[in-house]
Amino acid sequence: MNFLSIMSILIAVISSFLGAFGGYFLKKGSTKRFFNKYMNYGLLIYGLSAMLLTFSLKYSELSLIFPITGITYVWTQVIAKKYLKEDINKYKLIGITCIIMGVIIIQF
Repeated sequence: MNFLSIMSILIAVISSFLGAFGGYFLKKGSTKRFFNKYMNYGLLIYGLSAMLLTFSLKYSELSLIFPITGITYVWTQVIAKKYLKEDINKYKLIGITCIIMGVIIIQF
């Protein structure tokens, strides 16, 4: 694996993290009038996430990079637990474990 592939993977992970935070801000903004600062933050962060993912795809294989976006669900669960006080039950933990294992397996 060359340097560009490794950087592409790292950028894809950052993109997935930003995508999860974009979702958080959209959720937070959904309780207020349609366009508000939280909705704008969410849209901006989602847009940045998409740009980073596109950049990552430019320098690596689709079949290597795109499965990493599954980690967005993991980040979303952590963010929802921390900031929205949502519960993580045993089924979600099993799902999170499967996602992480799947992404690791695909990388090899």
